[in-house]
Amino acid sequence: MELVESMEKSIAKIFDFGSSMSSIPSTEFHDSIWTTTQPSHPHRFPLSSRMNQTMQRKTNQRSAIKDAFRGSDRPLAPQEVLDSVLENDQKIGIATVYRNIKMLIEQEWLIPVEIPGEPSRYEMNGKRHHHHFVCRVCGRVFDIEGCPGQIEAMTPKGFLVEDHEIFLYGRCEECR
Repeated sequence: MELVESMEKSIAKIFDFGSSMSSIPSTEFHDSIWTTTQPSHPHRFPLSSRMNQTMQRKTNQRSAIKDAFRGSDRPLAPQEVLDSVLENDQKIGIATVYRNIKMLIEQEWLIPVEIPGEPSRYEMNGKRHHHHFVCRVCGRVFDIEGCPGQIEAMTPKGFLVEDHEIFLYGRCEECR
């Protein structure tokens, strides 16, 4: 009996039912039909309602994160995404930003910009071929449209270029 009471308390804590299980619907068997009685406190249940609220919040947060990338003309670090979202009065934490960035990469909506010796930045997928400028003062990364071309001419004899990335380093307009 103590084990059952202990389990009930654990379940109550997990699902935030308070100290008693009275708010959990009970299921009874009557004449080959299972019936469920509703909890005495419907505002504390059903779990699906709370899950929908959580999913809606996550959708709103994800939408705000996407808006941060859409509103930027350059790759963003997770902290920059957080700052942008917080400016728009969204309640969100850095862990949520990282989780959503990971998911958006998996969905191929975002791609990482890997800068040697720097933390990754992220930008929307589908942009035309371009390169990046890294400000050594503020650390922001900017897109550089176009490509110098003639990369093959710079390649040692007998080598085959499969891809390239060019980073320019210096001071951005604000940091000059």
